[in-house]
Amino acid sequence: MQRSFVSWPRPAPGLKVLAACATVYVALIAAALRPATADDAHCGTSSAACPPEPAVCLPRTHDEVWLVSTRGLGCPDHEASPPQLEVWQCDLNAHEWNRSSQAAFLAANNAALPTVFWVHGNRKYADEAREDAMEIYQQLTAGVSGDRPIRFVIFSWPSAPIHGLKEDARVKAARTNVDGYYLGWLVSQMDSRLQVDIIGYSFGARIVTGALHLLGGGTLCGWALPPTKRLAPMQAVLVAPAVNNDWLAIGHAHGEALPAVERMLSLNNGCDMALKRYDVIDPCNKPQALGYTGAVGPLGENASKLSEYNMCCAVGKRHYWGNYFYNPGIVAMMRPYVGLAD
Repeated sequence: MQRSFVSWPRPAPGLKVLAACATVYVALIAAALRPATADDAHCGTSSAACPPEPAVCLPRTHDEVWLVSTRGLGCPDHEASPPQLEVWQCDLNAHEWNRSSQAAFLAANNAALPTVFWVHGNRKYADEAREDAMEIYQQLTAGVSGDRPIRFVIFSWPSAPIHGLKEDARVKAARTNVDGYYLGWLVSQMDSRLQVDIIGYSFGARIVTGALHLLGGGTLCGWALPPTKRLAPMQAVLVAPAVNNDWLAIGHAHGEALPAVERMLSLNNGCDMALKRYDVIDPCNKPQALGYTGAVGPLGENASKLSEYNMCCAVGKRHYWGNYFYNPGIVAMMRPYVGLAD
């Protein structure tokens, strides 16, 4: 059974400011009218009498932001081995992107930085996917002290819109298998001591579970990865996942995904009108989306790794990443899964 997450109505910004000012004003008056006590004379020396110093939120000067792209790659069977992904790194001080290399990305192995992959959804041009991802990076790290740096990696896949919504959905659903392989391969090449966490939205979640299935020793469309053993645990967050609802089950298409992770968070939405029509991707079998119904089928001993929440009341019917990432309560649910827990 999915658990519900309720977002209560928030007062208008002006009312919030007035309420906050009134609270401070009342507190100041109360402090001024309180009679002096003997304890006041010792406030400077008694640690019990004074509040603790507030925590300092350090600037995020040690974060790394990368972009890896498969937009120039086709089917793995027809590409060079190993595949060559395009890579850029963002200069956060100059606010500009600089072309880099796959070798440089794989050599960036500072174990103090958890690597957080973001995999976007469908119908995104390259520049739009990059801009959205930078906004998501800002939302994830907002208010989090810079003494917990991360390596944020945008995984950009060929998802530009094509004519016809049904045809677009079917073509991109098939393409997620290809990019699941490329993402899994890339993670398999990284230093096994690095913490790797992955967030996928919509069809991006389907890429994530496909990659995890491969990393867990499964096969995907006939592709497999050489056996590897990660020394650091992996975690995953699925946001409005456009994944068949039975694929995480034992023996099913992505059945090795849960065994590959320490834990997985799935933020579903039983109100999502796009996920409701997920069955258009396969008119013969008419699958339902995990993000619409929740996971079905036997998960075995890995069932406890999966936490699911129905976000319907918080995000409504629209299939839009911003409804999740502009909600501070929902972002707070994700942070423990990406090395940013308080």
